[in-house]
Amino acid sequence: MKNFIIKILVLLFVMNLTGAEFAFGQTRDDFARVLQKLDDAIHRARELTTSFNHTRALELVELAQRLRNEAVTAAKSGHVAEAKAKIELAFSLLEQAAKLTLSGPIHRLRNQLEELLRRADDVVLRSRNKEAQRILNEAKKNRAAGEEAEAALRIERATEHYRVGITLAERSIKLAQTLDRILQEKRKFENLMARAREVVEHGSNDRARQIFHQALNLAHSAEEAFRNGNIELAKRFYNQSVLLLLRAMDLASGESGATVDQAEAGLFRLRDHIGDVRDAITESASPRASRLFERATRFANEAQSALHADKSYQALWKIELAENMLKRAARLARNGNHP
Repeated sequence: MKNFIIKILVLLFVMNLTGAEFAFGQTRDDFARVLQKLDDAIHRARELTTSFNHTRALELVELAQRLRNEAVTAAKSGHVAEAKAKIELAFSLLEQAAKLTLSGPIHRLRNQLEELLRRADDVVLRSRNKEAQRILNEAKKNRAAGEEAEAALRIERATEHYRVGITLAERSIKLAQTLDRILQEKRKFENLMARAREVVEHGSNDRARQIFHQALNLAHSAEEAFRNGNIELAKRFYNQSVLLLLRAMDLASGESGATVDQAEAGLFRLRDHIGDVRDAITESASPRASRLFERATRFANEAQSALHADKSYQALWKIELAENMLKRAARLARNGNHP
């Protein structure tokens, strides 16, 4: 249905809706040609206004239809000037009807683009990514071109510019967010690596040292993938390297009672925190808060499983991730979707 409506918009505005554009002479053929163009314009305008259910615009179309019929009557009576005036007025009314009908959809497209650009300005600025910034600048150029085309009543072109701008703005946001997530994964790895190095070096488990170096090599591969633009591969490598670090730490520490106690205490606090946050999430209208809460709960369950499998450091890591997500979820629940 949407594509059908857009085609009508294009057809209606490709046609010149002013009678001055047509050669209105004295012959019957001249009159018949202009009348046929008017009939086509009325038909398309009626489809357009009906599709958008625009009552006032449809009234103008019906008035144009009456003027068309009156023009035919006047022409048959030999009142050519009167017929021409009525036809020109009919075209003018159709133009007004089209403007009224189109003002809503174009306005919504423009507003959607404006909202995306405001969001992109914040996300892309924080990412400091040049490619995301370049795409965002292209989106802004399309906004300016769309506004210029709209002011000139070039509706087809304005619509196209706004739609392209929306696509580019969304792309810039996605790219900036993806890169931001990769940097977060890298920071997680680097923070954990420092802790893992200390645990492994203080232990005497050769297998732990091997796994620790495997983690370092995998992180190097992640950096290389990132430089080559393979974002998903880089993210997967960083995730795997983190798991290797945790495995190395568990092997190096062995069955450390202190680590087990720390994980059990952390899990107990996490369960309490989940209970405290649950009511706020339930009452909140923030989908993002709900998604974060669900992920935090999943990490808590994974931490429990890791602890049962004697993987204390992995359990501690999952607990830390879950706590961070719960804090963000609680903040979003208080403030809506705004962090």
